[in-house]
Amino acid sequence: MKKIPVIFDVDTGLDDSMALFAGVNDPRFETLAVTATYGNTTLENSLRNTLNALHLLGRPDVPVGKGACQGFRCQRHTSPLIHGESGIGTFVYPEDSRENLSLLPAWDLIAERCFSSEEKVTVFVLGPCTNAAMAVLKYPDLKEKIGRFVFMGGGIRIGAAGQCASVNVYHDPEAFGVLIHSGIPFYMFTSEQFTDSLHITPNEAKEVFAEGDELCQTVYHMLKDYHRSSTAFDGKAPDPDRPVVLHDPACVMAMLDETLYEPVKLFCGIELKGTYTYGMTVIDVNDRLHKSDEEKNIFLACAKEGVEEKMKQMFISCILNAGGKHEQI
Repeated sequence: MKKIPVIFDVDTGLDDSMALFAGVNDPRFETLAVTATYGNTTLENSLRNTLNALHLLGRPDVPVGKGACQGFRCQRHTSPLIHGESGIGTFVYPEDSRENLSLLPAWDLIAERCFSSEEKVTVFVLGPCTNAAMAVLKYPDLKEKIGRFVFMGGGIRIGAAGQCASVNVYHDPEAFGVLIHSGIPFYMFTSEQFTDSLHITPNEAKEVFAEGDELCQTVYHMLKDYHRSSTAFDGKAPDPDRPVVLHDPACVMAMLDETLYEPVKLFCGIELKGTYTYGMTVIDVNDRLHKSDEEKNIFLACAKEGVEEKMKQMFISCILNAGGKHEQI
């Protein structure tokens, strides 16, 4: 089976951790690198969480690049109410690992791994776009080596960072603009069109993960924390049968099975000047702007009907089969 070469660019909080756990060791992927950035938590926390996740997965062969600590306009917003002060809730790894840390900064590592790959690389951008944008700006020839960006964020109606902007765009709208106008295929996975389709309840997670290996127990701990903080943030009472949505892992599931969604080619603009609309993604779903096919710069991923159970079972299977060690694949 021909593997898909991938790079994960992450702001490793709770759901990024689960995306790494689900994706890095999947035999359908060839994981070339992981790069860390700010977002859900600080860069230092994100880097530490990423290195520890790779150690738990038994992947000393995957280099980790330290990336940007803020956006192009020096914005920095973290989400301690959701991801905790450390980025991973109340979970604490037994020890911190530095074995995967590359001497190359994130943007140079992205370029080096892409240029070394015989096949075009899929780059998951699961946090702010700063690292990927820096790579594209520094290495214009990357457009020949990156097959597509897979981005979690954006929105048609409202955003989680306010009334207009989704979190991963709001962190660095200018960097987002670099990627959507780079000429590299840009697949956008928004919550309303796709990622809300992957969800699991604490009771379901307990049944499949609580008595498993170290990786499974880690996922269960993080899922409980994520459910608790998300429920509190939404102002709702705790309910172990209320599902928590796994946005970042949903993007991983989509690349493992592209029958889960329909990509719709559209034009997307980014608002960079608005007092109240800064970071808003303007997606022309009704073709009001009359853009040509060449001007349409994103593929909006729209979940197909009835994929929720399939995605949940895929996620569970990915975690159970990761096994905590690459050698088991």
